[in-house]
Amino acid sequence: MLLRIHPSLVLLVLWTYCALFITLGSTEIRYSRYADIGSGGDNDSCTACIVGTFADNATGDCNCSCTCTPTLSTVKPCNCSGYCTDNSSCKECDFGHHSNKTGSILCLECDMGYYANATGSINCTACPKGTYVNYTKAEVCSNCPLGTHAEQTGQAKCLECRKGTYCNETDKTGSGCVLCSSCPAGFVAPYDGTVNCSACARGKYMPHDGGVKCLQCDITQGQVCTSNDFCINCGHCLPGQGPSSAYSCVSCKAGQYSNEKTTHMCRECPSGYYQVYQGMSHCIQCPEGSYCPYPSSEPMLCPHGSHCPNGSMQPVYCTNNLLEYDSKTQACAPTPALIGIIICIFVVFVLLVVLTVLVVYWSYCRKKEVPVEKLPLYQHTPVKNPQYGGL
Repeated sequence: MLLRIHPSLVLLVLWTYCALFITLGSTEIRYSRYADIGSGGDNDSCTACIVGTFADNATGDCNCSCTCTPTLSTVKPCNCSGYCTDNSSCKECDFGHHSNKTGSILCLECDMGYYANATGSINCTACPKGTYVNYTKAEVCSNCPLGTHAEQTGQAKCLECRKGTYCNETDKTGSGCVLCSSCPAGFVAPYDGTVNCSACARGKYMPHDGGVKCLQCDITQGQVCTSNDFCINCGHCLPGQGPSSAYSCVSCKAGQYSNEKTTHMCRECPSGYYQVYQGMSHCIQCPEGSYCPYPSSEPMLCPHGSHCPNGSMQPVYCTNNLLEYDSKTQACAPTPALIGIIICIFVVFVLLVVLTVLVVYWSYCRKKEVPVEKLPLYQHTPVKNPQYGGL
């Protein structure tokens, strides 16, 4: 059976085809941004604008006719914007813009970290080290602020100097800091983004570069920092002085002294020594014939009948004729007479002990005495005489 098509349906299809052909044929389809060389157009005298320039249909001598006659099977867009009869009619890209393709209908903005300081730029230039720009369409870059740095080119922001480093000036090229510098010994940077390092206060020090926090001088070890500028290392007070704080020294009092052996601390004179002046590095031994009960007073003469060897704190007394002063031992010693008496007493004591032992033994023997007839020598035993057959 044959398929019957209604005549009105055929007329509707033909009408739609014609309307679509007429509409497409009279419409100019645009590229979104660039127009490639030779893309459509009926006027062969039009040429693409060179790199660094652009043109649109509003530009004089650039209204090249460009119509398309697409078919139903192929819709090929064409665009004559960016083409002019003479390149002198193309516009140069403005500051902060660039165009690196021919036939551009507009110029591109420079990204953050890049700039274009002239018209007609083909490419934007990366900000050099030590500079930055944090917005688009930039004409120039800015130096990194003090306390920050940029080690790479094309930076949209600068980084803060880390603790222990600083930046307080531009480099030789006039840019900001490329690298932050370490704080020198005696100075510190306790915070990020430091512009100027801080000198260690009196009584504190920093022995190396790149310090973050100053160290405290230990006055218990005699350490001080008396400089009003800065300290790399703690020092010590002069001999005869001692620290009153971590940044000041005072003279030792009378009866005291200081030197390297005392770790530069004021110490009291040892027993038998004295010092009557302030700020001294040593004490004096009390001389023979005198004694020194107080380290801050002059020596005192020994009383009559006493002895005072070198370094005496008190006099030595030998109270009777049985004792005498021994200079070797620096003390009272027994005289020969006393020694003889001691020996005699010892001998008598020994004799008494021996006598006592003999008496005790004699008493013991008396209690155990045996009769004579019972002694073995006095016992009589009869002896038989074999000659007489009896006794």
